[in-house]
Amino acid sequence: MSRQHLIFDADDTLWRSGHKFGAASAEFCELLSRPGLSVERVQEVLDQVAKLTYDTHGTTTRNYLRGAEITYRLLAEEVTPDGIARVEALSAHLSWAEPELIDGVFQTLRQLRDRHDLLLLTRGDDEEQQAKIDASGLISHFRATIVVPDKDARVYTDVVYRYGLDPELTWMIGNSTRYDIAPALEAGLRAVHIPEENPWGPEQGRFPEPEDGMLLRLSTFPDLLHHF
Repeated sequence: MSRQHLIFDADDTLWRSGHKFGAASAEFCELLSRPGLSVERVQEVLDQVAKLTYDTHGTTTRNYLRGAEITYRLLAEEVTPDGIARVEALSAHLSWAEPELIDGVFQTLRQLRDRHDLLLLTRGDDEEQQAKIDASGLISHFRATIVVPDKDARVYTDVVYRYGLDPELTWMIGNSTRYDIAPALEAGLRAVHIPEENPWGPEQGRFPEPEDGMLLRLSTFPDLLHHF
């Protein structure tokens, strides 16, 4: 294969992130569940509020906790200072000091950077995401690391222009169909979907099946070496 431009998502593509939010959500749902209000219903409302919060304010740990507090105020039988404090304490699950790399990421990137042009594109709070990138030990693998508040087709088009990429040779690699795959395809790029074990609902979405050759579906990150 000729030299390609490979753009990588970060959270739950390079390092594990969703499991931390999962742990926080599990504790939160147990806090609010009661007869007549199931854990599943609490999770459903939390996901709906989180999606609205992220769409309005961006994907950050702070905004996850904001969404949890809004959900608490909506569903709690009685809003108390102790209850608010327990919601705020969910932040203990959400430490990013040492990102947990997904199996095979470091070794795979080390080989790919010798063959292709690698960039990193992640959405969220600039300071928070940059801290994760720095702590991951992966920054030297990428020509550029880009943090944006959101990902849509215009963002991908802008990245192609700013970094001089050939759309025909550019692939977006990520776990989220909503933020990684669908908008990249809409922008005329190719995409590689590597799903995570327990995908978070708001990160996923439907999209039209692309033409042959535009979308590659893989099971694990190291599988990239068989194609690139």
